[in-house]
Amino acid sequence: MEEMPKKLTKKEIQDHLALIKLSKRLIEKNKMLSDLIYFMENYVYIENKSGKTPQDRSILFKLFPEQLRAIDEIVNHKLNIIIKARQLGITWLVISYGLHQCFAVEQFTVAVLSQTEDYMKDAINRFEYIILRLPKWFIQEYNKETKTFNSMYLYEKTSTEITIYHPPKENGVRITSTIKGLVSTERAGQSLTVDLVIFDEWARHDNAKAVFAAAFPTINRPDSGKFIGLSTNERGSYFEEIVTNCLDTNDMGFNLIFLNVFADPRRTKEWYENTKKTLKESWRLNYPEKIEDALSAGEMTAFPEFSREIHVCEPFSIPDHWIKWGAVDNGLGGPRDPFCWFKAALSEDGTTYLYYEYTTEKGKGNIIYYSDQAKKFMSDCFVDLTEEAKQEIEDLHLGFETDSIKRHGKEPLKYVAFGLDAFNKDTAKGTGKSLMDIYTEAGFNYPTVRANTDRKLGKDIIHEYLKPEPNGIDDKKTAKLQIFSTCKFVIKHLPQLTVDENNPNVIAGNSAIDNTADALKYLLIGSPRNSTQKIQQPETPIKKYKKERIKKLNKKMRHNGVLN
Repeated sequence: MEEMPKKLTKKEIQDHLALIKLSKRLIEKNKMLSDLIYFMENYVYIENKSGKTPQDRSILFKLFPEQLRAIDEIVNHKLNIIIKARQLGITWLVISYGLHQCFAVEQFTVAVLSQTEDYMKDAINRFEYIILRLPKWFIQEYNKETKTFNSMYLYEKTSTEITIYHPPKENGVRITSTIKGLVSTERAGQSLTVDLVIFDEWARHDNAKAVFAAAFPTINRPDSGKFIGLSTNERGSYFEEIVTNCLDTNDMGFNLIFLNVFADPRRTKEWYENTKKTLKESWRLNYPEKIEDALSAGEMTAFPEFSREIHVCEPFSIPDHWIKWGAVDNGLGGPRDPFCWFKAALSEDGTTYLYYEYTTEKGKGNIIYYSDQAKKFMSDCFVDLTEEAKQEIEDLHLGFETDSIKRHGKEPLKYVAFGLDAFNKDTAKGTGKSLMDIYTEAGFNYPTVRANTDRKLGKDIIHEYLKPEPNGIDDKKTAKLQIFSTCKFVIKHLPQLTVDENNPNVIAGNSAIDNTADALKYLLIGSPRNSTQKIQQPETPIKKYKKERIKKLNKKMRHNGVLN
């Protein structure tokens, strides 16, 4: 006869249910610790300024697609710099990531650097805001009663620090993780060994370069350590310098994350247009749609239509039949006012490709004299034709030996446009030479034209060449001007150029960056499709000798009274 199952007592049922509950919590805790996104979207509550009721003022952190992209990049890169539009929840995102690491990794240390003590305390309060809304079975505040609770995390908080106690080991010892708030100073964090450093609103930190130099070694280990710097942009900041470096050479090693105004999918075009109307002076910096907006001069930006996506292309071999020409802004011959040499090519469809740039950065490096500029430019115009020559002979099937053949030439530039001052003779020092004479003596021997230096026309024609147009293939845009990605300075300077505050129809003078703007004006106005300028052929030594002989003869004849 089959034995009837034993009826459980009430206590046994309660114990069994408690065991099931404990098992479920253990499974849930392991999932929270192993899955960052699950933890954030199911347990992290953040402030919701749009909430109408007290309950709605705190909401679960459901990540937007762009926030998911950002957190994925943060996890996979050691050095991260985030340039963003305002109010995208990125500070909450970074804080949530740091807090999760404190739970998932024992002895994990986060250092948050803010520009002032008030901002630092606000960051620490955000960590606590999240902790207070986590399940009580997961974490509670450390005190006399809770310190014996072995299944959960505990925490202690001061105005500048949060200590998180991990569940005890078998020996009863609780290992801690720590979140430290620091004011951004050159000595901040110097004595610490940190796993994650966060620079919040980095662009506004004083002495940001020195502060970063002091903080970076705290996480600079070969196999661990992470840095996150986030901010909206501030013109002229160290933060902006690093962002620009990421877009150019990226030799500093940062991973750039850009989050535009529409990273929050709830924002509509109508909302954005109303925002722009309200923030007439600052919408580009605070709510950029493209990274050029974030790096621009705000409402004073000279060329707001410039976009890397539209106007920058990867280098390719210029077809031989395209017309090539150049343009030069000579500067003052040194770092006080940089020079700029450009070369461009005109395609069959009328697109201008700026493919060569030779310039320098204001105040950096040694003086590069006019003669050295010309030599470098001519060297960069050198073309090795040896292989083409060998192929031509072999194609004729004459049986000639081609191993010893060497042939070279120079790029077929139609002409090079120079600013008017390059042609002016020196009378102050009595040399009687112009800059063109110096260039020529150094080996420059291309035909030249005098550039049109009209400032309004120059700005207008750059606008015309930057004007976005349908590419005729898909929904993307193109423009009459395409710039090789190797032309770093002009790409960097275009969004930084401003209009003259007294005359918005011209570009404001700025000796640090307007050399590229002037050379670009000369280049585009002097395009073969536009130019009617008389081309001046370089003066040969024989022609120059004859000219000097005639000049001396005329002077002698005047002295003898032959000419009146």
